[in-house]
Amino acid sequence: WFPIPLFIIDQNAIWLQGFVVAGNIALGVAIVIMGGGGMCILHDYVKLVSDPISVGAALAGGTTGDLCLGGIMSMVINGL
Repeated sequence: WFPIPLFIIDQNAIWLQGFVVAGNIALGVAIVIMGGGGMCILHDYVKLVSDPISVGAALAGGTTGDLCLGGIMSMVINGL
């Protein structure tokens, strides 16, 4: 069998290697961001389930309620 012929311009497949490396870096960054976001959501879920009344009161009062996403929630609750 013969390998797939490359373009005459890029005989050493430098562009292809660059795209593969960039894709791997982007995948790694996405995994780190999703992992951190997942841990933050998990933390907030445990905090809300353990004491929903005090967390809700803190969010209604304009504080974060010791939540990772509390700043976003307090802005939404208080109308930006």
